[in-house]
Amino acid sequence: NIHGFGGDPQQITIGGESAGGVSVTILLMSSLVSNQTFQRAIIQSGAIWPNVISTLENALNNSGNILRALTNCTTTQCMRNLSVDRILEIQDVASKRNIGVITIPVIDDYVIDDFMENKLAKGDFHKVPLLIGSNTNETSSLVCPIFNGTANRTQMEIFLSTIYNSTILNEIPTVYGPISASKNPLTYVNIVYSDSWAHCGSRRMAAKFSDYGLSSYFYTYNYILPVAPTCFGVSHTAELTMFFPSILSLLYPHYKLTTSEQELARDMILYWVNFIRSSNPNYCTSAINWNIYLTSSDNDLVLDMDSHMRNQYFSDVCINIWDRYAAMNMLSAF
Repeated sequence: NIHGFGGDPQQITIGGESAGGVSVTILLMSSLVSNQTFQRAIIQSGAIWPNVISTLENALNNSGNILRALTNCTTTQCMRNLSVDRILEIQDVASKRNIGVITIPVIDDYVIDDFMENKLAKGDFHKVPLLIGSNTNETSSLVCPIFNGTANRTQMEIFLSTIYNSTILNEIPTVYGPISASKNPLTYVNIVYSDSWAHCGSRRMAAKFSDYGLSSYFYTYNYILPVAPTCFGVSHTAELTMFFPSILSLLYPHYKLTTSEQELARDMILYWVNFIRSSNPNYCTSAINWNIYLTSSDNDLVLDMDSHMRNQYFSDVCINIWDRYAAMNMLSAF
């Protein structure tokens, strides 16, 4: 329908962040979407965790178990009689049980017919240029509030056991070193958790699109606003203040972007706009040339005050643990 607004229906870019990024991932791999519906895609912190997708039967059973336990309802009529306030209370409890995730994608054989990792492995996705990435400390906004910004080793070991199965738990120290050697167990967990979900998931998608000869651009946002909570670091959604500076007044009413921060915001906006226009984020005055992703260099653009390209940063942790288990779908469900 974009032609009705003066746009070109042959030049559509779909993009989203967080749940929006997950939706883009689904559209890229959905057989429901016709070829050439869109010409490029942007995914910000939206590569789907291998375990955060469910079969229809499991989704129905899991939600039913939660609802029965919280409502004491065994019939649909009982559910229909619940007040709005009670439903919102139940939603809040269910969200906390799932570490902030209220609903997840479901393999319904209509929009989604297989796990995302299987679709990637088979090359069963829409072949369009891709811009994809995540933030350095993606999971801190989930974990830090649970522990009020600080936690000991025992608490973090228990937390890890709620996310990963025993096989993965035994391998984590081999790749990251023992948690006992970490000065900050909460930081240790956020590094592991962010790699397993966001960093390695985004990298796998960038690599697979590149393998098919598609222009693929991989980034990591790494700038911390000085007013951000200490525990959070560069957390989930942090990059949005650069794209939409007006939201800063809602988050931090007394803070204004410095000149350097405004320049970073401008650079990022221009990268995104130029990708939308031409499938290439670079522009004539780019401070840093954003190279297409190549598996041989395993490169990502670090977006920061000193933005730069780097190579092989995520290689060891992704190859040695998360890529293997993602392909096998061995991450335990929440």
